[in-house]
Formats: sequence, C-alpha cells, structure tokens
Amino acid sequence: MDTCLPTKLSVIVPIYNAETTLTACVHSILHTNRNDMEVLLVNDGSTDGSNALCEQFAKEDRRIIYIQKQNGGVSSARNAGLIKARGEWIAFVDADDQATQEYLEFNPSNDTDLVCFNWRYTTGETENEHLTAGLYKEKTMRNFLDVHLVDYIFRTPWAKLFKRNIIKSAYIRFDERFNVGEDNLFVRDYLFECRSIQTVDAIAYIYLRPGQRKYPLSIKTATDFMTIFMDTHERQGI
Repeated sequence: MDTCLPTKLSVIVPIYNAETTLTACVHSILHTNRNDMEVLLVNDGSTDGSNALCEQFAKEDRRIIYIQKQNGGVSSARNAGLIKARGEWIAFVDADDQATQEYLEFNPSNDTDLVCFNWRYTTGETENEHLTAGLYKEKTMRNFLDVHLVDYIFRTPWAKLFKRNIIKSAYIRFDERFNVGEDNLFVRDYLFECRSIQTVDAIAYIYLRPGQRKYPLSIKTATDFMTIFMDTHERQGI
C-alpha cells in the first residue's frame, strides 16, 4: 500500500481453518489495482494451513495487514479487524466467499452513510431480493427500510460499505456471545446511526450457498439472541 495515500477502504477477512478457500478469497480482493486499500486478514486461531497462507500473502502484497489471535469466534475476529482498520470505509469478506471489482472499486456518494449491493451464490444463482440503484434519505430512507428491512440483505455485513467514523463514534461491535445472528445485530445497530443509504445495482459478492454449513443453536442461545434482538428493535425504533 502506498503510505502517501490516505486509506480509503479497509477490507476485513475473518479466518478460521479456511485453507481450502482462502486463496481464492484473497486473490479476488487483491485483484483490484487500488492502492488506497488495506486488507486485514484476521486469523482466529486456525489449526490448518491458514497461517502459512496469510504469511505468504503479507509478503507478496504491502496492502495486507496480518493479525493473529486466539480463537474466539467470527465476531471477535471481525472486532479485532475493526480495532486495527484505518480506512474511511469498511467492507467485510468471509474467508470462504469472494468479492468483485464492482464492490472494491466503488466510490460512494459524499452524502451517504451505507452502501448496499447485490450478490450471487457460488451455484451461480442470484438473490431474488434485487436492489436497484438509488439514494435514500429521511422519509425515502424510512420507506426503503419499511420494504427491505426484513430482507436477507440486512442480516449480513457483507455486500456493504460502512463508514468507519460511524462505527467508531457509536462504538458498534459484533456481539461475541453469538455465532448466529450477530451479523443482524451489528447491521441493526449501524442502521440506528445511519442517515442515508445508497443502493447499487451490481453484484458485489459471491457467497457460499446456504445449507453448506450448519451451526449448532441451542434453545437458550436462540432465546437469548431473540431477547437482545427485540430489545434493540424496540429501543431503536427501526
């Protein structure tokens, strides 16, 4: 990374035992030529070959910042990335997914706080919840959220660009108590601080097809999550 340029974009990649998918993920990110980007590879205590891959990537590209930590889950890994990030905008890419050039090279409008893109699955399918290009503020933003808040797009941190100063000033973090639903809570907290949303009619993200991974979810975990979710929903009035 050219240290003379201010960092425009920080891409945070949480990694845990992702040896088989990590190379494709990182290559999809580094394929962009922008020099005002940093890529934070956060190794969450992997026990496979992920560490060696990250070390090699860091040697080959100055834009990469390699962070090693003890295993604490995807939320703690993303939070570790947020602490180190310096970019004006934040993007999240999971280690088994891939990013597109339209995503990484997009320059948001000056008057937007959140950018949302479309995505497709590794199977080639596209999401039915298709976003068209637009900029939403005040009443139009409220109307947009009334229609789309229940959509899948607002349940995940990927395929979005977040302003780091909003995350920093409101101290928005991923809830490390959960490994399911923590994405939803993070996005909801951010939306509470958000005053405008820009949507882009472009594929930003290639996502592992749902159903290929299963997460254990106890009754207690589900109940605790829903209690926090509803409390946040009622408190924020989104």
